[in-house]
Order: sequence, then structure tokens, then C-alpha cells
Amino acid sequence: LHASLSPEAFSFARSALPDGRLRLFDVRVPEDFMADAPVLFHFPKEMYYRIFSARLLPQTLGRALYLDPDMVINRPLAPLYGMELGEHFFAAARSVNPVSQVEYKLRLDMPEESEYFNSGVLLMNLGLLRQRQNVAEALAYIEQNRSRLVLPDQDALNALYHRDTALLDPLIYNLDMRYFALLSATSLQKFDIDYVRSHTAIVHYCGKNKPWNEQYRAPQGVFYREAEARTFTR
Repeated sequence: LHASLSPEAFSFARSALPDGRLRLFDVRVPEDFMADAPVLFHFPKEMYYRIFSARLLPQTLGRALYLDPDMVINRPLAPLYGMELGEHFFAAARSVNPVSQVEYKLRLDMPEESEYFNSGVLLMNLGLLRQRQNVAEALAYIEQNRSRLVLPDQDALNALYHRDTALLDPLIYNLDMRYFALLSATSLQKFDIDYVRSHTAIVHYCGKNKPWNEQYRAPQGVFYREAEARTFTR
């Protein structure tokens, strides 16, 4: 789902896909869609597409799973993709950062009992969204709250849909590796690389320091290195 990827980009992506298991579809969005929406640093306008995915993706799809590109899939995702969503628009993992839980909710005027979630993993109930999502309201919120949006699309999703989002366990479905050492130190059970390998389905390398950069020395980069070897040395 994109506005400007080249045929060469699709050719490279297809070359990395396992033969016969996956197919890559080119779904182009008009260049002017969200052209005036607020963007920051490395957050381009395409980040907003998932908010409106029910209208942008083929209407034959009943649900979709969005994944950030800085992730490694460590275990099968069928239990996540097939989960019961009921009356929820989305499913996403709550943030494991206690600071963001307080700070972001205050900034976005979210209720105290709500939980701020990370939208890097976002299971989308497309059928229900087509029926009930107020697209005009979402567009208006983004335009009217430009100064509030620090992580623009994620903030908008939280502010608009915290009541409509089923919360997932971040230790299973969106483990932010920036907090690996903190979780290891504060966990009441053994939390280490072996635990992640056995329990975590989605490893997320959030933040600026990425495991494909030479300066990344953290031991949790092992999952990226293994995935890189599986993908590009076949």
C-alpha cells in the first residue's frame, strides 16, 4: 500500500520472498492523499494509510495485519491473525514504557483508565471499519491536532480508537527491544534471549538504533541477524 514505490523496489522485495509461499501486491494510493497531513522527521505521509486502510485496501478483504518494517517474526502469527475481534476496530499491544503511558495519555487527553498502545502491530477489522469508522472525524482530528501529534499516526489511533482497540500482550506480539534490559532486570520470572525465542512472536527494534547498523552491539540483535541470514543467503 503505497504512493510512490518504483517497479525496481517491488522487484527487489519479490526477490526476497520464499518461492510459492507469499505474493506481493501493488496497491497504489493517489499521491495527493494525506499530502497536507503533519509529518515529522522519518514519519512520511504513508504512515497514515493504516488509519484509513479499510477504504484503501481491496474491498474483498475482511481483515488485515499491519507490521512495522523493523520487526522480526519469531513465531507463527496464525493465532493473532485469527483472533476474535468482536466489536473492536483494531488489536494492538499496549506500550511497555510506563513513561509514555502517562505522558502520552495526558498530552492526548486520553482517559486515565485507558492504555496507550504501540501501532507497529495493528490487526485491522476492515469489515467493521467500513461500517462504523467516521473517516471525516479522523481526518479532522489529524488536521486540528497537528501540534499535539508527536508520533502522528500512532497518537491519532490512540486518541481516536483507544476504546475500540483490543489490547495484546506486548511480550508476545510487540516486544520493544529498547526495554529488553529493563524487562530482564525487573521481571519476576526469567526473561532473557531464550525466553524471547520460546514465547515472543514479534520482536520490534524500535528507536533510532537498529540491528542492521554496525554500532548496534546489544545481544538482542541476534534475532535480526538470524532473519537476515535466512532471507538473503538462500
